[in-house]
Amino acid sequence: MTLSLSLFSAMSLTAHAASSSSSGNGQVLDIQYWKTTQSAVPVYFVRTPELPMVDFDIVFDAGSARDGEKFGVAQLTASFLDEGAGKWDADQIAERFDDVGAVYSVSVTQDMAAIGFRSLTEKDKLEQTLETFTTIITDPKFPQDPFKRLQKQTLVALEQIRQSPTALAKKAFAETLYGKQHPYGHLSIGTQKTAAALTRDDAQAFYKTYYIAQNARILMVGDLTREAAEVMAEKIVAALPQGTAPKPLAQTKPRKSAATRKNIDFPAQQTAILMGQLGIRGDDPDLFPLMVGNHILGGGGLVSRLFDEVREQRGLVYGISSKFSPLAAKGPFFIFLQTRKEEAENAIDLTQRILKDFVSKGPSQKELDAAKKNIIGSFPLQISSNSDILEQLLFISSYNLPLDFLNNYRKNVEKVTADQMREAFQKHIKPDEMTIITVGEQQQGL
Repeated sequence: MTLSLSLFSAMSLTAHAASSSSSGNGQVLDIQYWKTTQSAVPVYFVRTPELPMVDFDIVFDAGSARDGEKFGVAQLTASFLDEGAGKWDADQIAERFDDVGAVYSVSVTQDMAAIGFRSLTEKDKLEQTLETFTTIITDPKFPQDPFKRLQKQTLVALEQIRQSPTALAKKAFAETLYGKQHPYGHLSIGTQKTAAALTRDDAQAFYKTYYIAQNARILMVGDLTREAAEVMAEKIVAALPQGTAPKPLAQTKPRKSAATRKNIDFPAQQTAILMGQLGIRGDDPDLFPLMVGNHILGGGGLVSRLFDEVREQRGLVYGISSKFSPLAAKGPFFIFLQTRKEEAENAIDLTQRILKDFVSKGPSQKELDAAKKNIIGSFPLQISSNSDILEQLLFISSYNLPLDFLNNYRKNVEKVTADQMREAFQKHIKPDEMTIITVGEQQQGL
């Protein structure tokens, strides 16, 4: 089990790109889409015949935003599935995957639970992988003893959060930005209080509610024919109960109060700082201007404005970056930095000035040209494996983006103008309304 402390979705707004090859018509990926004959589950498939393997994910709208008052139940449920299913216990399940060289995976974010595998496509190996995986998804037993072990691991991980300034900053940022009662207002792992109160019945009830055909989509990348991919999808869907899809999440709204600042006292020489506000949904029409703009501001690593001015020129921080993290409802825009405790105030002030200047004036033409060149130049390198392509399918399917999203990617980056970027940032980012969380020893002025 991998315990996630995630506040920010894996689908962060960076240079999502793809392909190892392009056809003569400019197509970079042939994304095939259909719905299963049973239950009409959406399927996204890309054939990659270069290697005899397949990567598969079934994705449920069953992330931590669906926890309700039982914070952590979504993650615990997903982690529980392979602890016993059908006639096999956890060791037997692991052996069945190991015997055929397959790898089982689980990932939980605010918006989704993705359960998947990687397998060789040799007939007998793939059949055993698929049988084992289907049983895990459709017939988990939720045994009591493994539940106690997983719960204990969760509580240990939550205790470790208290020793991590970065994790504490993420937790406080989520609670402050969204409010503790909002679906995004807590870490996926939950809290000490809620995790300790969870029972195996809670996990079983969550599974029965959300692990259903009407709440699923399937992603596949690998050395399969379309016909073989259809058969795989139908086998899994046939064993899932139909169920009823949950209602969409309520859209996030800005807090009524403006800027908020909170310090968490922590005995350390360094201070962790998170500042940000509500950002965008994944289907926002300003996606590309914001992506290119964030590359210039703080998402472009060593070439970003924040890194150059705060780290290189002034030496105020150990590291600094900015990011949009789109979600089904508005995800956060945030800037993260770490600095010496005595420089925290100076680092915050300079970061705010740079952000205000960027939102007000936008980029220089030189910055814009360099960002486009960098993003477009790295485009072919963004997908080097099936799992990378699977991540792009996850992004596209999560926000119902067009199937030619990646084919038009470079064109859409190239089309971004300085005016579009400035207008997009002024529309979405309010520098005077930032939530600022610091974790470190209390300093004068903080």
